Order: sequence, then structure tokens, then C-alpha cells
Amino acid sequence: MWWPDRRRVLVGAVALATVLAGCGYTPAYGPDGTSAIGRGAVAVEQASDRRTFLLREALIQRLGEPSSPAYALGLEVEVVAEGLGITANNEITRYQLVGTARYTLRDLATGSVATSGQVTGFTGYSTSASTVGGVVARRDAEERLMTILADRIAARLLGFDPGISGG
Repeated sequence: MWWPDRRRVLVGAVALATVLAGCGYTPAYGPDGTSAIGRGAVAVEQASDRRTFLLREALIQRLGEPSSPAYALGLEVEVVAEGLGITANNEITRYQLVGTARYTLRDLATGSVATSGQVTGFTGYSTSASTVGGVVARRDAEERLMTILADRIAARLLGFDPGISGG
């Protein structure tokens, strides 16, 4: 098995760190971060159902509790279940949940839409002979799906630049 020379790896790592330090790299959430969406700058609107609540909570974990929000984030969630695993008796034993989340970021000072978009994701779960087991598996899959969607929305918001038309 081929393994690189340790000295070369060490020299490469030091060179990379030097280049990143020299180019002015700063974390997006840092005190001098480049993201217009700092921690606590977004108030995620209240949820109307369980899925939106899960998405809202995951987004608050990623974006921070709003302390002095400059933006309000509106959410719409749609989830479709698709049967994948079918037995000889025509019973579905595996499902795939496909989720779409549409978001709208509004500037609280002006009321105008700063940016909007949609993200998609999917996850799966298996059913069992137990009804309770199937319900628990579906709820767990919904939680995972909302986490995936929250990660994707947060990544888009971190890249949001209010100076560019349409975000």
C-alpha cells in the first residue's frame, strides 16, 4: 500500500496554513466573518405543523437564537413518501421521504424580500410488522430529513450577500 512521505505531508500542511492565513481567510461566523447572516441575525418564523417545527428548531441550532434580528425567515415544507421495497404480497416495507423546503428571507428594516429559494433532500426508513415501530421509524426519518434541509438552507444563507441583487 502506498503512503506519502510524512515530511511532504507536513510541509504541505504548513504551506496550506500559510496560504490561508495570507489570503485573509476568516470563518463565516467569526467576529469579522464575511457572512451577512451572523449568529442571531435571523428570526425564524413560528411553525404551523410538526415538520416545520423540526426544520425551525434545526435552523435555530445552526443560525443561533435571534438576539437582534435583522431578517425574518419564512418556511414552507412539503414531504412526499414513495414506496420502494415491495414484498411478494404487495406490501411496502421501505419508504423514501422526499422533502422540499421553500424559504423567504425578509429584511426587517424594509420589509422587502432579501433572498428566497428552495432546497430538497431525501431519506429512507423501513417499516416493520409493528405499527408502532413503523410510526417511530417514519418520525425519525422526518427528523433526519428536516436536519438535511436545515443544513442546506443554512449553507445558502451563509453565502447570502445583500449587495448582490436577488441574494
